[in-house]
Amino acid sequence: MPAPLPPYAVAPPAFPFPALAAHAGQAPLGGQREAVLACYVAARLAHDALDGGPGAVPPSLRAARAKGAKAWLAALNLPPSIRTPVGRLIDASAAGDPNALRAPMASVIAVTAPFLDPGSRSELDRLAQALVA
Repeated sequence: MPAPLPPYAVAPPAFPFPALAAHAGQAPLGGQREAVLACYVAARLAHDALDGGPGAVPPSLRAARAKGAKAWLAALNLPPSIRTPVGRLIDASAAGDPNALRAPMASVIAVTAPFLDPGSRSELDRLAQALVA
C-alpha cells in the first residue's frame, strides 16, 4: 500500500490506458503494433473529448489534435478495415459529443479485437461504457 501524500503534494496524474500502452510497446513490429497504436491514439482522443471537468480540452485544441492524428494515421500501414473506423473515431473526437463517439468506438473495438489482449480490451470497453453513461 503506498504511503499517503503530504497535504501540500500534488496528486499524481492518472493514466487512462496503461494496459493498451503496454500492449503496444510489447507487440511485434509491423501490423499488430500499428493497429494497437492507432487504437491507443484514437482512444486517448475520445477519452479527452469526454472530460467535461476543469481540465477539459478546449474544442479548438481537440480539432487540432484530431487533424494531427489523422495525418499520423495516414502514415501507418493499416488495412482499410482498421484505418476507416479509427479515422471516424478520431474525427468524432474533435466534436466532443459522446453520442457521436459511440458508434465509431464500437467499430474500433470490433475491428481491433484480434490485436488486443484482455487488459487492453477491458480498457476500451470501459471507455465505451463511459460514452453510454
